[in-house]
Formats: sequence, C-alpha cells, structure tokens
Amino acid sequence: MSETEQFGWNALTVSFFLTVIVTLISCYVNWRQARQIWRLKSGHVVAVPVYLYLSAARIAMICYGWQSGSLGLTLSGALSFPMTAAILVGLVMYKKFSGFERCLAFVLAAMSGWTVWASVYLSIGVTSVAFIVWSIGFMVIASAQPLEIWRAKSAGAVTFGTVFAPTFSSAVWIAYALALGDWVLVAVSMPIFVIAVATTVLWHRYREPGFQKT
Repeated sequence: MSETEQFGWNALTVSFFLTVIVTLISCYVNWRQARQIWRLKSGHVVAVPVYLYLSAARIAMICYGWQSGSLGLTLSGALSFPMTAAILVGLVMYKKFSGFERCLAFVLAAMSGWTVWASVYLSIGVTSVAFIVWSIGFMVIASAQPLEIWRAKSAGAVTFGTVFAPTFSSAVWIAYALALGDWVLVAVSMPIFVIAVATTVLWHRYREPGFQKT
C-alpha cells in the first residue's frame, strides 16, 4: 500500500490520517441517521437511491482501493459499508420503495457482483474505469437528496451531520488524492464536493429544528 511505503511526515501520511478521521466521523453520522429513522419510524425526505447507491459504491471503493494500493480508500469502504447498510434497513422498514427504487436495488446488486469479479480477475485499468462509472453514477444519484429537500421545501428527517459530513469528507478526499497523485480520485471528488455543498445550503434553508432533534 502507498501509505505504508511512504509513511512519514509528509502530505500523503497526514492526508491519510485525515481520511481515517473523516471516515470515522461519517460512520458516526450515518449511525445517527439510522437511529433517527428508527426513532421517528419515518424515512421522510431521506432519499432512498442515495443510500442504495452508497452501499454499492462502498464495495467499488474497496475494490479500487485494493487494486490501486490505496489503504485510505480500502479502509474507508470497509468501515463505511455497515453503517450505510443500517440506514437501508431502516428505510426498508419505514419508507415504501417505489418500483424504480426496487429495480435500482436489483441493478446495483448485479453491478456490485461484477465489480468484485473484475477486481479479482481483471486489470487495474478495468477497475479504474468501473470506479469512474460508479462515481459518475453517484454524482447523479447524490443529486436526489438536494432535489428532494428543494421539492419538499423541508429537510424532513435528514440530519445536519448527514449533509455536512460529505462536504468536509469530500474536501479531505481531494487533498488525499492530490497527495497520492491519483487523478481519477481527484476528478470524481470535485463534483461530489459541489453537490455536498449544495445539499448543506438547502438543508439550512429548509430545516425544521424540532424535526431534526436526535
């Protein structure tokens, strides 16, 4: 792994530890989001496609991180997946999935299986392309959360941490990717940062303080 080979007082090591910190924060935030859904017995305004895609994208992150020699990506994906899955369980229990969302779950499961197979049997080039495709798809899916808040004119059950953590996290990932020299990761992190900022701004605009208590 690149981090262990270049361990020392340098930008890569510092940014790696920052990615670990933001990953742990993200896990905590996602746990709170899952608890919020269960406490309210509601997934109101929580965008199902985002968490369906996040769960699958964690698998792609692990595969790409492992093949590219990035301990930060591999560790982040492995730690984040269980927390994202916990949110999905709550949504399955308390929010009715549309036909599109059920189809999306099936397609993403099949794509995840293919990504794992490609990372084991094919080259890093193929895995890199798969990671880019997953990332582009996530940009589209992630847009569902700010759009849902804007259409409802309400932040609903969405917690502040859930919208702020991706903003801070994506900024750290950009710094980490620059230090690692991974331009694929830089290219996919920039648009995700923009979407995260937009979601945070909309949450502040339409939040309902009593509803967001955790």
